[in-house]
Amino acid sequence: LRTKKRRWDEVLAAIIPAGRGLAAAHAAGLVHRDFKPDNVLIGDDGRVRVMDYGLAAPAPGTDTSRSVESIELVEAALASARLEPGAAASSDMAAPLLSQTGSVMGTPAFMAPEQHVRQATDPRTDQYSFCVALYQGLYGSLPFDGEDATTLTNQKLAGTISEPPSGVSVPGWVRRALVRGLAAERGERWPSMDELLAELENDPRVARRKWLGIAGGVILAGGSLGGVVYLRSQRPDVCRGAEEELAAVWNDERKAAVTAGLASAAAPGTTAAWLEEDAGKIVALVDGYGADWVAMSSDACEATYVRGEQSARLLGQRRDCLDRRRAEVDALAEILGSATPAVAPEAFAAASSLSPLSRCADSESLAAAVDPPETEADQQAVAELRRALARAQLFDAAGRHEEADTLAQELLTRAQALAYAPAEAEARYHLGRIKASRADAKAAEEHLSEAHWQASSVKHDTVAAAAASALVDVVGIELARRDEGLGWARHAEAAFKRIGLGGVDEAELRHRVGTIHAANGSLTEASEALEQAQTLYEKQPRQALALVRTLRDLAAVRSDQSRFDDGEALLEHARALASESAGSQHPEVAQVIRDQGRLADARGHTDAARQRYREALAIYQATVGLQHPRVAEVYEDLARSHASKGELEQATQLQQQAQELLQAALGEHPRVAEALFTLGSLRAQEGQREHARRDWDRALVLWESTRGKDHPALAWPLTRLAALDLEDGHAKLAVERLERALKVRGRKGLPPALLADTQFALARALYQSGEDRTRAQELARKARKTYETVGPAGASEMASIDRWLADADPEEPVTP
Repeated sequence: LRTKKRRWDEVLAAIIPAGRGLAAAHAAGLVHRDFKPDNVLIGDDGRVRVMDYGLAAPAPGTDTSRSVESIELVEAALASARLEPGAAASSDMAAPLLSQTGSVMGTPAFMAPEQHVRQATDPRTDQYSFCVALYQGLYGSLPFDGEDATTLTNQKLAGTISEPPSGVSVPGWVRRALVRGLAAERGERWPSMDELLAELENDPRVARRKWLGIAGGVILAGGSLGGVVYLRSQRPDVCRGAEEELAAVWNDERKAAVTAGLASAAAPGTTAAWLEEDAGKIVALVDGYGADWVAMSSDACEATYVRGEQSARLLGQRRDCLDRRRAEVDALAEILGSATPAVAPEAFAAASSLSPLSRCADSESLAAAVDPPETEADQQAVAELRRALARAQLFDAAGRHEEADTLAQELLTRAQALAYAPAEAEARYHLGRIKASRADAKAAEEHLSEAHWQASSVKHDTVAAAAASALVDVVGIELARRDEGLGWARHAEAAFKRIGLGGVDEAELRHRVGTIHAANGSLTEASEALEQAQTLYEKQPRQALALVRTLRDLAAVRSDQSRFDDGEALLEHARALASESAGSQHPEVAQVIRDQGRLADARGHTDAARQRYREALAIYQATVGLQHPRVAEVYEDLARSHASKGELEQATQLQQQAQELLQAALGEHPRVAEALFTLGSLRAQEGQREHARRDWDRALVLWESTRGKDHPALAWPLTRLAALDLEDGHAKLAVERLERALKVRGRKGLPPALLADTQFALARALYQSGEDRTRAQELARKARKTYETVGPAGASEMASIDRWLADADPEEPVTP
């Protein structure tokens, strides 16, 4: 465990054999009484051994002569372990342990409650210690965190288990088995170690043990070929046909159509070579997904009809889940078979967005599903609705947002007519996600919040969890209500733990949380969350693109931390991964190269940065054309690069190109407002005051229409316009603008330096207007205190405020 972080299944693989060692000791009439990780050794041969029976004692109610024989065997083993002649007997060997732990035998952190209060011990005492060790192995921390003996004892007697750390994925069925073993009352624990171990080995997501045992016996008896023939002959007719079901939506004809569709989707003036490579990557990715789908579909059936390990109800839930995955493949093949230049850049991302199959094997999350409608007709209608929602999801992932929106609206109406609340919650969730893709954050929040409430009210936990996770991004990033976004993250984390949901879902959530922390300038927290997302994505199949985007965001954090070498290493990894998964000339690769340019600019390596930007533009020109919105981002990067060197004319021209391109491609969109604001700022530096005023006015109106009248982004143009008002002698108008800016920036969770900027600007405006100079000085002092929280970065602003306060009231001393 100290060597490296282990997956939960690796921990079980090591500790279950140790549990068998304890079970064998119990069968021999012994209680270990000091089980802990230090007493579990793994030899070079990989064999797990339970050591140190120095505190072992006969189990209550056992044959003492048998126990004596067992203890004698232990003593003989210890004596043979190269002990010098005349070494102490086993009772003497226990003395040092007793002197270390006092009259209470054992190691406090791993002791059962009955040991703390000096009650008799039995095999369930070892079971408790085993579960403490297992908890530490799975979560990297102890289940009880008391720093002194009294607190630790009280926690164990009360059964108050610590919350596991965030970012650690452990299936719910494992945690439930573990928690039962940690019960304060012995009678509430597992009856024996054997029963606990059986539960830990009974993975409901795979459930192959019995089947593999049969297969192994057959193969040993009749040879491998005969075994395969036997297994196939034993599969009932009802479990055959998964290959044919998949072939109905994904076959050679469909693959050829996808390849041809993408090849014909090249934008004017671009080459089709990258699309041919992209098509090959997509076909391979979906082939792998399809093979896993067939295997899982067959396994789900056999779990019920062959192995008898799964109820018919759970089989129905798994089939419903798999049907929706097949519908996604069907929709993807249709979309890519008729791809357009707008779809082509998103094709690989759409293929990568196919819902994880692992959820269809996770009995914990499936068990959290709500009961189906009562009538067969309603059940069929809900199944059709869910397949259609999967189709809308793929339209959205492929960039066909308007069609996805229209379809999702229709499906919400259909769901409402069914009068089945879980279906309406699902439809609202999908519509909310699509609204977010269309940059309609207010509508996205409305639908996702309603989906969360509806799902929670009918215990549709998977949808409630998914909606809460989506709201982290919509509320925390798009609507800039950072604390609320992190609050939704806590809701999502609780739901994930409750239903044992992890994997891709947890990785996506950690990525969103990291993005919020990064936007707030909380770089340590951002780094931690993004590293957790990286680790989780690395364990998931077909998630290379999500991993690339996580690495890019983590590299940006490293740049902000001035850890440039680390950032470069992350981007090199991201570039290699993007090239391998999507193709060396894919637009996703250009995104990484652009980030490499930004990092070089941050280091002051201007020539290297601009070379990277040119490389990115060359890929865009060959793949999506120079009128694609992604090209605007490179123009903006180049504009910043030139502005940092005082080359304002070139910077302004590039920023104007970016703004016009975004305007033509996106229309009324928050990104256009952002580009307008930056353009105005560059023009102001050039002395083009009136042009700057027009740009900021347009940005203000556009942000209001797309983000609402209380979004924090409004403070940017309001503050700049107020500065122009002051220069023009319109102090009262400036005060009005700045009062509004202060209101939208006064929310919790926003970077404090922005609030301080507005406070000081308003102080100057109030003072110049002559309306309330006392409040002006109070605001200036508040701004100074706010800058203090920023650290060294706020030192120059604090000095400016000190000078202003001295000039504003020469007779009053400056009091920081």
